[in-house]
Amino acid sequence: MSECQVCACAGGSRTPGVPGTPGVPGAGVVGAAGVPDVVGVVGAAGVPDVLGVVGGGDAQAVLECAVGVLEWAVGVLAGVRVGEVGGVPVGEALVRVRGVQRRVDAVSSVLGQRFAEVGVAGRSGVVSPVMWVFAQGSESWAQTRGVFMRGRVVSRFPGVGRAWVRGEISGGHVDVVGRMHTRMPRLRGVLEGADEAIAALAVASDPRVFAQHLRRVCFEAAPGVLEGYDQAHHTGLHVSTMLDGFVRVDGTLDPVLGSRLVTALEAARRPVIPPHPPGGTHANGNANGDANGEGEGEGWLWGASRWRDTRPMSQRNLDALTRILTAASTATGEHRLPRISGEPATVNLTVPLAVLTDPGSAQAAWLERFGIPTTAISGSTARELACDATLRPFILDRRGQIHTMLPTARTIHPALRRAILHRDQHCRFPHCTHRIDTIHHITHYSRGGPTTLPNLIGLCTHHHHLIHHTPWTITTHPHHPPTFHPPP
Repeated sequence: MSECQVCACAGGSRTPGVPGTPGVPGAGVVGAAGVPDVVGVVGAAGVPDVLGVVGGGDAQAVLECAVGVLEWAVGVLAGVRVGEVGGVPVGEALVRVRGVQRRVDAVSSVLGQRFAEVGVAGRSGVVSPVMWVFAQGSESWAQTRGVFMRGRVVSRFPGVGRAWVRGEISGGHVDVVGRMHTRMPRLRGVLEGADEAIAALAVASDPRVFAQHLRRVCFEAAPGVLEGYDQAHHTGLHVSTMLDGFVRVDGTLDPVLGSRLVTALEAARRPVIPPHPPGGTHANGNANGDANGEGEGEGWLWGASRWRDTRPMSQRNLDALTRILTAASTATGEHRLPRISGEPATVNLTVPLAVLTDPGSAQAAWLERFGIPTTAISGSTARELACDATLRPFILDRRGQIHTMLPTARTIHPALRRAILHRDQHCRFPHCTHRIDTIHHITHYSRGGPTTLPNLIGLCTHHHHLIHHTPWTITTHPHHPPTFHPPP
């Protein structure tokens, strides 16, 4: 093995980072901070000068030394007292470190591809290079396998690999190329021939946008091939009820149907009017000042001249889905959904009277499916649903059989609902401008609250749930808007 000309070690075989021991640049010279002084071996570009070795030294010696230098540099970086550094320099250092990390990831995949080519035969009983590397560390099998898979991609797309090694793209871009190359075998020649053009597209966009651009390139090169792939792609939507009553939804949609869903969710998430700043007044006269309670602790944040919903997108999508389902179930004319058992699509709930009248009741309510109780829910959730629902009272005998059924009635008359929608225009919770999903009884209907205009208020799904399941309270005034009081 040749002696490394950078640090005079035998290919980095000596212990790096120990004062007086060759193995790292400048070893044996320790600065005041207790770390190796690399000033003497740092080139004009600010990195250890290994040009003399790279040009004619032994490749294995250079590789082992370079890995040692990298390990030493990471150790030094980890020891920096970042708490003593100002904000912007920390951010700039973060950007540079992330760029270096991308380059290291690229080199790791190149090494993985080389290791896959030479194998480990004769060195170990393990045949698979991936398994050998996996056994040496603590990374997951998927992470280890991903290194080798990306290595195969850059071996077929050297232009993409060079851009990755320069830190201009990320592993996400390489994954996009790999997926397209694997899933479209008839386009592999076209893709490999457009290597440099694909690299240029990757440099100019993030992985998601790059995936769409690469798809466009494939369409233009062979439209019939990609169209056939889309038609053969497995699509479907699975809806299953789990043992605890929760419902799991997962599936894969084609691009057109998926776009319709994304657009519908976006439309349903949007507020009905522009948000207003603190202290301003909504169109319905509902002040947004502190007297109505701050919403910051409940998923709302003031910034960029408006109040914005800071909840995760997944939670906001649930609210949007609720609105989409409400619109579908109440549609009329040619868009009306078929009836189930003679009724529109409706969630049926069996609630004991004690649950509605006594907040402390330990009894459960039951969601029904085709008249059969299937899932137990809490009393607070039952009262939330009963706040704006159609009631069908009935009396059971001692055996649980229906003895008497009373006429069906809505808790909120349609004419009264229209009046509230006209008055409130949007959710009345402070700072919220989303559409009204539910009419809420300020004094709960189950506690004798009247179904009259002064005792009713429009709320969105999220804030109606908040009022019923947390200690938020609402008080009314004869000549002022309702006041929302946060939990004590």
